[in-house]
Amino acid sequence: FLEAIGYYDPLAEPPALKIDMEKAAAWLKKGALPSNTVRHLLARAGVRAETP
Repeated sequence: FLEAIGYYDPLAEPPALKIDMEKAAAWLKKGALPSNTVRHLLARAGVRAETP
């Protein structure tokens, strides 16, 4: 199952990053494992993703 919880546009000036914080936190709580790239983007947005 995939759910869009935000977007990142690195070509925008400045780069656009939008993340639904509640959805991100809910998925992490359920055990979702973000990739290193997603973990970095979540950190930029202020969501803490623990490394297993």
